[in-house]
Amino acid sequence: MGPMSRRLVLLAHGQFSPFGSKTANCIIRYLEDEVVAVLDRSQAGATARSILGFGGRIPVLATLTECLELRPTELIIGIAPPGVGCRKPGARRSRML
Repeated sequence: MGPMSRRLVLLAHGQFSPFGSKTANCIIRYLEDEVVAVLDRSQAGATARSILGFGGRIPVLATLTECLELRPTELIIGIAPPGVGCRKPGARRSRML
């Protein structure tokens, strides 16, 4: 891993699935080597492959503390709840700040 390598965590709480987390899914499909974890407490313990059918052994973790142990460089919101558009969802806003 070079000095500029990204280590991504994808936030998908409660929605990590083939149809519920399209943004996260595309990142996993095209940037799999950069993704260190998916953050979704409802699917914790699974892997990206077991849920999506691709993504290898990328773990799905329940807490941000677990994700931080993997030394991520970026947290990416991997879902787009209906009606939210580009606004930050209220329930997730405190986790992002």
